[in-house]
Amino acid sequence: GITDKLMVGLGTTKDFKLQDIQWKYLLFQQTEDNSMPVSVSYYGNFVADLRKESAFGPEDSYRVIHRLSYFNQVIVARKINDMFSVQVAPSVAYFNSVPQYSDTTYYKNLNFGVSVGARANLFGDHSLMLEYDQLLTHQELAEQPKPNLSLGWEIGTATHTFQVFVANYSQIINQRNLVFNTNDFTKGDFLVGFNITVRF
Repeated sequence: GITDKLMVGLGTTKDFKLQDIQWKYLLFQQTEDNSMPVSVSYYGNFVADLRKESAFGPEDSYRVIHRLSYFNQVIVARKINDMFSVQVAPSVAYFNSVPQYSDTTYYKNLNFGVSVGARANLFGDHSLMLEYDQLLTHQELAEQPKPNLSLGWEIGTATHTFQVFVANYSQIINQRNLVFNTNDFTKGDFLVGFNITVRF
């Protein structure tokens, strides 16, 4: 956190050797008197894929810019009461390079999606979270990417937040989850994840 409204982060991911810069800015904050009924934030990232050049198609057409992808999202959230909060977040993801298997079978560079989420504070510092992400852009593929579904349990303390998730996606980077997820939650394709957040 740089200020109360601005967050910036750097990350590295083993899968696909991704390096990312991310940011989030609070544009509007919900007020108690409902003069501002929702909170609105902007989230974005810039990601570099550092795999070998051969991962980006024919060697003679390779350019460094093919390694880059971008993600932008507007998050609209509302705290309904002391127990329930909801949010909706339209997003845009762009890949400078995407897999192409033939002239008629390929992923698209520009992709639109939407995410919806809910949170319930059940008791004390325990919360239940639910999130669903849907890719809206149709890909030129026989089988479309699968939507993302996750269910999480959060326990908060004075200095730490612990989260356990069950989800059908495996990537950390938003645009990769949105466009390339092949795990089908209707068939029980779930993974387990664990996060720890430290408050400074």
